[in-house]
Amino acid sequence: MNLDHAFFDTWTPRALALLRIVTAFLFLQRGTAKLLLVPHLEMFDDLSVFSLTGFAGVLEIVVCFIFLLLAFAGAGAWSIDAARGRTANS
Repeated sequence: MNLDHAFFDTWTPRALALLRIVTAFLFLQRGTAKLLLVPHLEMFDDLSVFSLTGFAGVLEIVVCFIFLLLAFAGAGAWSIDAARGRTANS
């Protein structure tokens, strides 16, 4: 299967934008479950806010690296700057 550069030029920014949206949703859901207990999960009933325990700590580190990747990848295809037609130099 021969894919040209136009395919990747079209779909790479959209895939990065989708990754940003899903990652932000999961990060928000996990954070609200920890801090606000919404949605309520029994595993967070006795959780200390200032502790990094088990999988929660690993998840937060992975999310940190995903956001770091996105910081270097630039704005996504569905960003406000893309909608306004702005580039990095303008």
